[in-house]
Amino acid sequence: MVTHLDSPSHKGIDGVYYNPDGHPPYIISEAKYNTATLSTKTLTDGSQQMNRRWIDNRLEKAVGRRMAEEIKSARDFGDVQSNLFNVKENGDIVIYQLDDTAKKMK
Repeated sequence: MVTHLDSPSHKGIDGVYYNPDGHPPYIISEAKYNTATLSTKTLTDGSQQMNRRWIDNRLEKAVGRRMAEEIKSARDFGDVQSNLFNVKENGDIVIYQLDDTAKKMK
């Protein structure tokens, strides 16, 4: 977990958000600064950053076992979205919705 801006980088999901009145109520996010991009390197577990397998393999560490199972079940109802937050040098934030393969959706 990142607790302040000067924290060293970490591995894993950057954020999981819940808004019971929102649609979708769950958002799983990754943040990148300026020109940084999602890693396309295939990991030993067969995943790539922010694809469905990558998220599933890290979700429990991010939110705990019970909540991870709840979020995975909510996917069946379209209640989970994956986003890439790209923070530009000027402070603008561009949000991209990602599909299950971590590709930006149009």
